[in-house]
Amino acid sequence: LECWEDIEFWIYNRWGNLVYHDYGSSFDSYPFWDGSVDNGDYYVSDGVYVYIVKGKKVGRSEVVEERGHITIFR
Repeated sequence: LECWEDIEFWIYNRWGNLVYHDYGSSFDSYPFWDGSVDNGDYYVSDGVYVYIVKGKKVGRSEVVEERGHITIFR
């Protein structure tokens, strides 16, 4: 993970509403999602959420994007 920089991370619910977004410029500041809505005091409901993550390798200009889904069960 230390070879990546400028990481941006989004999480959307099944209706396409943004529930989380964050950015980190280096390994020490990478975003992570704890299941809360906008890092708030309450957590998302059980269900399927879509993620998008973008970043670039250190020393390169090409941006890599990955998409997928996360299923939350409590």
